[in-house]
Amino acid sequence: PQHPKQQAAPQPPQPKQQTTPQKPALQTQQPLPSAQQSVARQPAVAHQNLSNRWEKRLDSRTGRFYYVDHNTRTTHWNPPQALFEALGQNTTPPGQRKADPVQHVPSMPVIDRSSKPVILSREVSHSMAPVYGGQGHALCGLKNLGNTCFMNSILQCLNACVPLATYFLSGRYRKEINRRNPLGMKGEVAEEFAAVVRALWNGQYRSISPKDFKSTISHFAEQFAGYQQQDSQELLAFLLDGLHEDLNQVRQKSYIEEPDNPGMPDQQAAMESWGRHLQRNRSPIVELFQGQFKSTIRCLVCHNKSVTFDAFMYLSLPLTSTQHCSLEDCLRLFTTEERMGADNTWFCSKCRTHREASKKTGDLEAATNLAHPL
Repeated sequence: PQHPKQQAAPQPPQPKQQTTPQKPALQTQQPLPSAQQSVARQPAVAHQNLSNRWEKRLDSRTGRFYYVDHNTRTTHWNPPQALFEALGQNTTPPGQRKADPVQHVPSMPVIDRSSKPVILSREVSHSMAPVYGGQGHALCGLKNLGNTCFMNSILQCLNACVPLATYFLSGRYRKEINRRNPLGMKGEVAEEFAAVVRALWNGQYRSISPKDFKSTISHFAEQFAGYQQQDSQELLAFLLDGLHEDLNQVRQKSYIEEPDNPGMPDQQAAMESWGRHLQRNRSPIVELFQGQFKSTIRCLVCHNKSVTFDAFMYLSLPLTSTQHCSLEDCLRLFTTEERMGADNTWFCSKCRTHREASKKTGDLEAATNLAHPL
């Protein structure tokens, strides 16, 4: 016979438990959803820097991103180590940081520091008051300090001499300054000129104010004190002489007598004369701005000749009588033979008396660089 279905015995009613109000939980830490629960959440957010089988998901309850590692079937608040290394961020665990990590990883800005202004070196205190916004190297103006356009024109002229500017920009002058030269200026003129050259070639200044250079020049040459107009040729001569003596590598200048070698070939005589000149003068100014010319004096009675070779750094060229003339015309007139006046007679070694003579300057061995103030 079939047994009747057994019914379950009724359970006694359970007493109702009194619920006590609970304090709201602090929102300092939310539980991580499990890997199974994360499947039902928002779809994964793609990230190119995540490791293999990692996903980035958004928790709808907290609004925070979390990461699912399908390799170990675990969830994490923080991205894997590879993501930190790829972004170049701090790998310190969140618990040891002073502030909670942000909800998303921002992209790092790219800063171009190549256009950052370069501060000049301060061997000497220079108050040039630069105006930024330069257009390139050596494209920099000089402010007028009163009527100092004569000084600015000479500075720009010498700054345009690339070999001279390269010498000062390289810093080679620091090792060659002759501070004990009694004819020099203890290297102050060379240092101030180098500071101006560095500022002009900096490339980031629209204009500068050469106040310290002006003050140094005025200290050694009182005729350039004040802010009145002066002769640019006089300043050029003073500046080149000052740079030469400040950078002269001959520490002790001995007296050298000029020998009289009649009948010596001109080429040999010129080389020996230039060698004697270098025994007392050896500087970048000599290499760049000095040359040599031949001077011939001829007796008008016996036609005896005297030939000498002299070094020069400046040439006072005569002007032609025409309305228009070129530099070649002035040089041609300079090398023309001229008759010496009766008040300027020449002692002839053959006649052994003073005679009228003619003088001719020619065969110029020109310097590498020539400055032509007009």
